[in-house]
Amino acid sequence: MQNQSPQIDTPPSPADLPLPPGSFGLPILGETLGFLLDPQFANKRQVKYGNIFKTHLIGRRTVVMMGPEANRCILSTHMTHFSWREGWPNTFRELLGESLFLQEGEQHRRNRKLLMPAFHGKALESYFDVMT
Repeated sequence: MQNQSPQIDTPPSPADLPLPPGSFGLPILGETLGFLLDPQFANKRQVKYGNIFKTHLIGRRTVVMMGPEANRCILSTHMTHFSWREGWPNTFRELLGESLFLQEGEQHRRNRKLLMPAFHGKALESYFDVMT
């Protein structure tokens, strides 16, 4: 009798996963020029490919998710599946510093909880006169 080790299912690597419809555009440039020159870039692709599509912007292969369901998926229901730190150029991180936008996990939850009162109800009302 041959000794068989249990088979372990390993998750597929990101390179093996299917990509949504879309276009990566030209080599190197991708669709960066269209993105920079056409204010309707994302809307046109949403009509053509749907709420989730692939593209190539500023030297990076990118998946764009649009609409309320996508926002809910990214920002609340499946936020642990997305990383804001990985993949962003260093210049982007330098511009935003240690902002809430680039924080993840417990650090993000703690700082968001601290900042939330400043962006609700009476606090927002008190900013109105100053802002106008």
